[in-house]
Amino acid sequence: MTGIGIDIGGTKVAAGIVDQDGSILATDRGPMIKDSHETMLESICTVVDRLLAQGHERPSAIGIAVPGTVDRDRGVAVSAVNVGWRNLPLVDLLQDRYGLPGVIANDANAGAWGEYAFGTGRDRQHLVYITVGTGIGGGIIEDGRVVRGSGAAGEIGHILVSPGGPLCPCGVNGCLESLAAGPGIARRGKQAAAEQPTAIVQRLTDGNLENLTSFTVHEAAEAGDPVLQTVRDDTARWLAIGCQICQQLFAPECIVFGGGVMQDGGRLIQDIRNWFQRLAGSPHPDVENYIRLAAESEHSGIVGAAALVLEPER
Repeated sequence: MTGIGIDIGGTKVAAGIVDQDGSILATDRGPMIKDSHETMLESICTVVDRLLAQGHERPSAIGIAVPGTVDRDRGVAVSAVNVGWRNLPLVDLLQDRYGLPGVIANDANAGAWGEYAFGTGRDRQHLVYITVGTGIGGGIIEDGRVVRGSGAAGEIGHILVSPGGPLCPCGVNGCLESLAAGPGIARRGKQAAAEQPTAIVQRLTDGNLENLTSFTVHEAAEAGDPVLQTVRDDTARWLAIGCQICQQLFAPECIVFGGGVMQDGGRLIQDIRNWFQRLAGSPHPDVENYIRLAAESEHSGIVGAAALVLEPER
């Protein structure tokens, strides 16, 4: 038995065919065109069409992981600040197109479930999952169940950590997402590089700071740029503060990070661990296992989406 996992973000659609052991058999990826509901749906289907054309065993169901708020019972993507849809009935639309049943979930809840079912958290009953990409999402597993509260628990990215700080897409100034998600990292990098220009940044951006992205910050920091090393270090500090809050609120057995910003060869996760230890009243005795990267870090959203249908929550 296999399933399709679709991971939808603010700028991309990624999909994969996943088997019952959580192994990825095939993947595809494309941009998310957000002009209208029609272009959003076509962005998704273009990727799924290419995936199915690869010729693997026909999947039995589709799991869909989306940012923002969902109505699981109706299969609707209700709203998402980084995408812009409103009450898009994704499950019905994809079922009509492919003839496969579907399940939809918030992307961070799906990611948390995927790590619990198949990934680095499969030996744990209590975990927090944090995905860092265009936004920051969070999912909580407690006693082997997803914590949803009254509907939207786990929005770790919208914890207020710096009152009066940068404006977040949610409308609040100083959310964790506004500081440590990809756009926030890029914005802080541009500000720092404008104030203290360096040859490394000039080279990596072809002399145009508008070309600077969160990945440029990583590249420049790795190349020895002291200005953007500070930006990356600040990113790690903000994320470590998020970890401290999660530790105190939920007492998880581990905190697992996924998402595109974490795809930097392991440097950011180690910096988060270092800051976590510095911020703690007493150092964690096993921080390497307490703060982890997702098992399929690059494709954790795909695995999480597929887990919704391959290992459904009981």
